[in-house]
Amino acid sequence: FISQQLNGLPAKELRAVAMDLLKDTNSTIVAVTTNDEGKGSAVVALSADLVGRYQAPELVKAAVAALGGAGGGGRPECAQGGGAHGEKGAEALMAVRALLQRPLLSGNG
Repeated sequence: FISQQLNGLPAKELRAVAMDLLKDTNSTIVAVTTNDEGKGSAVVALSADLVGRYQAPELVKAAVAALGGAGGGGRPECAQGGGAHGEKGAEALMAVRALLQRPLLSGNG
């Protein structure tokens, strides 16, 4: 699990950062957050071998909730969302980590 909090980075650039961290990895989940002008954004990305076992939209929803948002979405391998509390980026990353520690997290039921 790779996580980073990047303050001041525009939300539109967060996905590229996550994908760069994921590059050339296996069995890896990346979660990144930013606080840009007080608004929080989060991206969760999975290496291809973990898609099916985990779903990025499920994971990003935990981060988004910590940021004061609702929802978040994307594809099974990469999802993004945001909320009004950008200062809670660390809590958002901890929420993803906590969800990963639960047994049997899967989009397959």
